[in-house]
Amino acid sequence: MIRRLQIAGQCLVCCVSFGSASAQELDCDDWNTQEFFADAFLSDEEACLESGADPNHGEGRDITPLHWTSAFNENPEMIEFLVAAGADPNVRDRTGFAPLHYVAQFNSNPSFVEVLVAAGADQNAVNDKGVTPLYTAAGNSRYPAIVEALIAVDAEVNTVVDGGFTPLHAAARESERVEIVQALLAAGARLDAVTDSGYSPLHSAAAGNGLLGIVESLVAAGAEIYARDDFGYTPLHRAANFNENPAIVNFLVAVGTDPNDRSLNGRTPLHAAGASSGHPSVILALIDAGADMNARDNSGDTPLHRAGSNNENTAAIETFFLAGADPNTGNDSGNTPLHRAAADNENPAVIEALVAGGADPNAENNFGSTPLHVGAANNEHVEIVGALLSEGADPDARNEFGDTALHDAAMQSENPQMASVLVAGGADPDMRNEQGDTPLHEAALYNEDPLMIEALLTAGADPNVINESDATPLLLASTISPNLAVIQTLLDGGADPNAGNHSSRPLLHAVANGGENREVLEMLLAAGADLDARDEFGATPLHDAAGSNPNPAMIEWLVAFGADPGALDDSGETPLHTAAGSSQSVEVIAALIAAGADPHARDEYGFTALHNVRDMRSNAIVIEALVAAGADPNARSDFGKTPLHEATGFGARPPIVQALLAVGADPNATDDSGDTPLHDAVSPFGDPAVVEALIAGGANPNAVGIVGQTPLHGAVSRVEDLSFMQVLIAAGADPNAPSDAGWTPLHQLARFGENPEMIELLIDAGANIRAEDLQGKTAYELAIENPALAGAPELELLRPAVPD
Repeated sequence: MIRRLQIAGQCLVCCVSFGSASAQELDCDDWNTQEFFADAFLSDEEACLESGADPNHGEGRDITPLHWTSAFNENPEMIEFLVAAGADPNVRDRTGFAPLHYVAQFNSNPSFVEVLVAAGADQNAVNDKGVTPLYTAAGNSRYPAIVEALIAVDAEVNTVVDGGFTPLHAAARESERVEIVQALLAAGARLDAVTDSGYSPLHSAAAGNGLLGIVESLVAAGAEIYARDDFGYTPLHRAANFNENPAIVNFLVAVGTDPNDRSLNGRTPLHAAGASSGHPSVILALIDAGADMNARDNSGDTPLHRAGSNNENTAAIETFFLAGADPNTGNDSGNTPLHRAAADNENPAVIEALVAGGADPNAENNFGSTPLHVGAANNEHVEIVGALLSEGADPDARNEFGDTALHDAAMQSENPQMASVLVAGGADPDMRNEQGDTPLHEAALYNEDPLMIEALLTAGADPNVINESDATPLLLASTISPNLAVIQTLLDGGADPNAGNHSSRPLLHAVANGGENREVLEMLLAAGADLDARDEFGATPLHDAAGSNPNPAMIEWLVAFGADPGALDDSGETPLHTAAGSSQSVEVIAALIAAGADPHARDEYGFTALHNVRDMRSNAIVIEALVAAGADPNARSDFGKTPLHEATGFGARPPIVQALLAVGADPNATDDSGDTPLHDAVSPFGDPAVVEALIAGGANPNAVGIVGQTPLHGAVSRVEDLSFMQVLIAAGADPNAPSDAGWTPLHQLARFGENPEMIELLIDAGANIRAEDLQGKTAYELAIENPALAGAPELELLRPAVPD
């Protein structure tokens, strides 16, 4: 006979009894085995000890002769003999069990308890998990006398083991003898003791081995029927959840428990019964007691939802239907019981039972998803999806995002057979959702299993289809969520490594743009990706990497594979131009220069890479790197513009201007129109701080540009911000400087300005209101023709005084 008994989740010892043997058949070579000590007499032990046997020798799991004797011998004098021979009464096996634990679990003779304790055994010895002999006996012994004997030697009745369980919890849940529970109660076991999860002994009994007498004894002793565990469940909830004995449910209701009591998540005992026990008699007992079959928990689930989700017993489903449960009621998310079964249940017969009871296989939840959607996405058992298809589920039904069940399976399922089953059931492998994604797009982006990709390709999915974002499945797999196995599977399945999007942007550009994986690059190139492919602007992958990828390694990889650092796009720009204008990484600049990029190269307008540092995203450190590599800070474009001219325009920033000045840029260089950088800085898109930086760097505030105008002429007519003119005047700008037409800044303001406050500022700075242009006109005469200044009180400041 084989006996395997558990103590607090552990098997104390697995024992095999071989029947009786005579003393003469025992051999000292079998010392310290179960068969020896189960049948040994004192004379056998004495003979073996005299032959040199060790009374403390432990075999296997450190089980000693005293452990074996305590468990299986019928003579307590054997204990005394072994102790007298030197055996330790508190010796432990590998899991910390002492001989008294073995008595507690296996022995029926209470004298063994008395003898061991008298010999010095600790009646409250604990193993590695805090289990005492009394706890062991409470949950495992079939003999109340053992429990009583331990109590008689002052074993702690309310000791707590790991998890917070007491001996009363163990007896309530595991014992087959009511007398053991009663003995513990008589000895003062606490009815209000709770485990770490809030279980009372009554919870344990209700969820336990189904003995009504134990539940009755606990209630009779004063156990609280409304005790709640950490989830707010009462003993009735736990009885409904775990016990198959309807008598316990009936008893707990009879003593006053509300069959519609709610837990913290709003679940009733009927929810609990539906979820787990699956026993129709328990469900019927609750319904007969007045349980509301359509009660909703905090998520809107009814008991039938819970049964669909967790119960594999079709009889339980049928019991709910016989009692009138609604098969198509939706929870807060709109999911019906069939949705829940599709998502969580492993038994296809439950699907069939729900549909037979009236459940709609094409019911939609709040997101438009059918049971087939949620089953394909969440349930790894293809039989569930197969059952739904057999019961009439539409394989191409779309949710509110346009996804079919195959989209959801491709994205979330860990079982590639799911795709095969859906396609076999009629699903279109190339169906598009609202974003134009096919199931293969979803798998390439979200699913890490290449077998899912393979299943879709085998089912006929197009590997080169483009979605609304201009992406192929291979592009998604190579950039957003790089997965080498998925990429290789797509390539093996016919994905084109040079496929462009609707804007003719090849795949390698996208990889270069943001990729950080050399292996992806190598794999695509090995498959035939063109390293010199051009997008609609004539840019190469190296241009994209230079302009958008902050990782210099991508530059190094592309060049190492043969990319040309001098390649020109349709505007004549090299990758270095692109990097200078947009990259914040000086390491990218350095990588290009190290690869042979020419800092003197010019685009179709004569701009060098240093001219492109005008971009607002650029970094001043880039300027230093380019100049250190030989870039000319005073290089002229085809319009005579220097990098400093370009840096003062739209999006200008003082650090860029200061950096250019620091490396030798001429602050008074003139372009083909004669304008200096200071002229360009005074614009509606400029920054007064840039004007200050230029002046601080030596710019002449009275430089004469196109048609003889100074920067102050521009400050009063091209911008409304007073700060520009204030900075210039403070720096010494002449308020009476005439242009080629004889216009002073005051004339310029009067004719083209829009901010009348500037009039007083110029006059205060010394502007002559009587100055005349080449046509003999004063500023006042021009101002009265300017509708922007009409009615402004400052206009009177321009009127020359009339002599008395």
